[in-house]
Amino acid sequence: MSQVLTQQEIDELLSALQSQKSSSSERSRSTEEVKYKKYDFRLANKLTKEQMRSLESIYDSFTYLFNNYLTATLRMNCEAEMISIEEHKFAEFSNSLLSNALFAILGMEPLAGTSLLDLSPQIAFAMMNRVLGGSVETKGEERTNFTEIELVIMGKIIKQISSLLEEAWSKVVPVRVVLERLEVNPQFVQIVSSGETAAIVTINVKIGETEGLMHFCLPHISIKPIEKQLTLRTIYSGKIEKKESEQKNLKISQMLKDSRLDLVAKFNTTYTSFQDCLNLQPGDVLLLDHKVFAPLNLYLEHIPKFKGKLGAKDNKYAIYITQMDCKKEV
Repeated sequence: MSQVLTQQEIDELLSALQSQKSSSSERSRSTEEVKYKKYDFRLANKLTKEQMRSLESIYDSFTYLFNNYLTATLRMNCEAEMISIEEHKFAEFSNSLLSNALFAILGMEPLAGTSLLDLSPQIAFAMMNRVLGGSVETKGEERTNFTEIELVIMGKIIKQISSLLEEAWSKVVPVRVVLERLEVNPQFVQIVSSGETAAIVTINVKIGETEGLMHFCLPHISIKPIEKQLTLRTIYSGKIEKKESEQKNLKISQMLKDSRLDLVAKFNTTYTSFQDCLNLQPGDVLLLDHKVFAPLNLYLEHIPKFKGKLGAKDNKYAIYITQMDCKKEV
């Protein structure tokens, strides 16, 4: 006879089946939750970590120079500090630009293309007001636009900032920074395509109580010609070469200081005939083509350098220098 299950055994069997179903459903749910992301190679970082560290070193030097420039030019306490350097798509950067900021399009040879300097309106107006002799704080309503005269003034200030940028880049490669144009509308600063990767340098600037941000946008395509030189080894080797060059120049200058030069004082040239020279005897007097009170010519290694008066000191003839940088008389 077939075995007949009791009611208790039937209940236990049903509960076991239900527990198996729940565990299998939990497993399927967990597998559904674990999803793999597809890797998009277009979003990969194009700038290496070493290149980012090199750019950080360059713009850190620029920040130091810019801080000294602001303090000396505006004649007040100013602070500049580099906050970050990050890699972003140009579209992300352009979408964050303020509509009333000041934008400078910079050409940086031998870098390809152009780079962008973004200056917040608070800092731009504070610098301009201080240069014109006013106070940093603006009275009344906040200004939102620049006049033509103000743009000319800011153009001259940015050209001076460009020279600081050239000095900061000189440790890697000599760069010639040229201000191509100024813009006040972020729609006109499309220097590369929206999907192009760029290094964004953020610098916090404080002038008195006014504080704002300065951004440098350096597209990846622009550093392509110098990407092999954009390494920390190049920066450190440049510092070592600069130090060795300074030591060499100092050594050369010390050697030049100890060099002996011929310093000869001469009267004006007097011409005579060959026959008169042959007839000269002891006790004869020559009439020189040089007036009594006229200054004498002093030659430094056959080059006329000084003029002076004839005199005496300690029972020796002496020359009192009255004029420098003399040209040779014809």
